[in-house]
Amino acid sequence: MKRRECVLNGVELRDLGDKGLGLVACAPLAMGTVVLQERPYATSLLPHTTPSMCRCCFTSISAATKGLRTCRRCRSAHYCSYKCYSADRRTHRESGECWLYAHA
Repeated sequence: MKRRECVLNGVELRDLGDKGLGLVACAPLAMGTVVLQERPYATSLLPHTTPSMCRCCFTSISAATKGLRTCRRCRSAHYCSYKCYSADRRTHRESGECWLYAHA
């Protein structure tokens, strides 16, 4: 197997044959060590959490603010702040999700 250089000490990127490339610990790692971090390609909330979680940052929305930041078209996307609402508005509408919720 071919070894490749890795930025994090104690972890190597290796070719694992038919499994492809993989990160392999070659030394003990402390609990909580971040080995790999990427932005998600797609996200989704479970139906029972939708009204109580921010669609953008996934934080819990308190009962006092619930409904203050909701998509005006579909009324199904909830946000914890105007900042999250503004950041996600274009993606939410252009994905077609807003239209689907509005016509469900």
